[in-house]
Formats: sequence, structure tokens, C-alpha cells
Amino acid sequence: MLVNTLAQVAPSMPRFPTTIFFAPAIFLLFFPLVILFFIRLRLRKRAAQFGYPGVMSYLRAIPRDDAEKQAAVDLVMKGIVLCVLGIVFPLLVLIGTFPMYYGVRKLLLIGFGIGPSLSPNAKQA
Repeated sequence: MLVNTLAQVAPSMPRFPTTIFFAPAIFLLFFPLVILFFIRLRLRKRAAQFGYPGVMSYLRAIPRDDAEKQAAVDLVMKGIVLCVLGIVFPLLVLIGTFPMYYGVRKLLLIGFGIGPSLSPNAKQA
């Protein structure tokens, strides 16, 4: 009886599919995770390319040549782009600070002259 009375009161209430509401939430949750996966994959590939045993040893190392310096600048730019994209997807700010931190760290070590010298006359220690 109660069901019949409710059906009579609101006989034609529009029903929206729940996927309309859950699709953006799922996208906002998984999009940053997919980006993080590809960043990690790219860093692993780059670490192997430069001859490092792992990603963290690559990120902590001081750049040895111009190719590694360019990779450090590339890492900073990717981090900045992800942080700017964080205006739209707030979780990307957290993901973008990771490559930006390690890239800026490498560039500062180069700027302070802590890294190995690239001049041909310099003696290796």
C-alpha cells in the first residue's frame, strides 16, 4: 500500500544514470595515478639509459654530462607543467612536486659547482 501511494505522488520522477556522477570522480582519481605510473616508467628508462642501478640512485646523483643536465632540466619542466595542471586536477600538484624537486636539486648542484667538472683540463679525483 505504501509503495502504491508513493508511486501516485511522484509517478514520473526522472532517473539519472549513476555513471554520469561517478565517471568524473573515477577520472579524477585514476588520471593522476596513470600520470604517476608513466613518470615512474620514464624515470626507470632514463636511469637505465645513463647506467644507474635504480631510479633513486639516478635522482640523487649529480649530473655527469650535458645529456644528464638536459634530463634534469626536462625533469624540472615536467614538474612545473604538472603543478600548473594542478589548477585543474589538484592531486597533480602533489605529483608534480616530485620531479620538480629532484630536477631543481640537480640543477642547483650544478649551479653551485658541486658536480664533476666538464672541462678537459680538470683532473679527475
